[in-house]
Amino acid sequence: MTILSGSDYLLLLEAAFGAFGTGGFRQEPIALLKVEDTKGKVLFEHKAVQPRRVLSADVAFIISHILSDNNARKDVFGEKSYLVIPGKTVAVKTGTTDDKRDNWTIGYSPSVVVGVWVGNNDNSPMNPALASGVTGAAPIWNRIIREALIEKKDEPFTKPDNVIEMDVDSYAGGTPVTDARRKEFFIKGTEPNGQAACYQNIKISKHDGNKLANVVEILKGEYETKQYVVWKEQDPVSGDGKNRWQDGINAWIAGQGDSKFHPPTETYSGGDSLGISIKEPGNESQINDNNVKITIKAVSPNGISKIEVFVDGVKKKEVGSDNFSDTVSIPINGPYYTIKAKATDSKGNSTESEIHIGVNMAYATPTPVPTATPIPTSTPLPTPIP
Repeated sequence: MTILSGSDYLLLLEAAFGAFGTGGFRQEPIALLKVEDTKGKVLFEHKAVQPRRVLSADVAFIISHILSDNNARKDVFGEKSYLVIPGKTVAVKTGTTDDKRDNWTIGYSPSVVVGVWVGNNDNSPMNPALASGVTGAAPIWNRIIREALIEKKDEPFTKPDNVIEMDVDSYAGGTPVTDARRKEFFIKGTEPNGQAACYQNIKISKHDGNKLANVVEILKGEYETKQYVVWKEQDPVSGDGKNRWQDGINAWIAGQGDSKFHPPTETYSGGDSLGISIKEPGNESQINDNNVKITIKAVSPNGISKIEVFVDGVKKKEVGSDNFSDTVSIPINGPYYTIKAKATDSKGNSTESEIHIGVNMAYATPTPVPTATPIPTSTPLPTPIP
């Protein structure tokens, strides 16, 4: 295995980053262009080699756009850091090894690439105060590339036709949800077509607006839906089980005053502890079949022991679970049938729900039959007129 020194690695980095600047073409590094003896005889002269494409122009452009976006890095490096070359479009990346032995800054335009490595010759760790991209290699890089570009006009990176620009959500990059938005470039076909997953519609209890709706409230529709921004990330490099990614997110969220970043975490514990809902058929609907499909859902923190199904007071079916989905035969057509569902939980508590339907006929509420008002026996009958 070949072990590269910091300077050797720097040469490879310059060649790699140069391919981004040229739109995806790699140029082999050149040290000598020509060698002549004292009499002017050419002993060696470099012959130009056709550059080879190593990545697509669209990918190269987007990488260059990311690395030249000073607005995106200003929170970390500052708005006027050594990574900024006034009046010139320059993409730049810093890097530092974990043990502080190597420090790089690589930056480029479409025509120039400059790389700087900083480290100790004996490979010992550097002073931690100096070993960062912006304080170690960047000041040197800044002076060199300024001189390399001093006679050149600004050279913006050329956008390929299959790269599009669109507004995205500032927080998470999906389609805009609020006025908080920014512009980003995408290769056609990779642009977002929906809002980011961090925007979540959460069911809030109608009984307590500071708590999540419980399962019974959700089943009975006793909740309000509110949108919150929720970030959950895994730490792919954690070796001790600690999620440092989420810790950083939580620290940022703690400093945000907007309530949309602070969804409730507790569930409402009051109200009914048992609920049942007939999902189908719909209430007061017409069912054009004598075999009626019935779907029922019951919920309880204690667990559901059984669901019973009745038609006009007659028990038709029973299941020992929290879901019922089956057909019930109603052989006689009619405009008014009552379907009742009864749920019983593991503690013996029960609740009911009912709907009304018409079978092969439009639903119609039965017309009440008038009843005669009896004459009280204590009331004397009128005396006939002679």
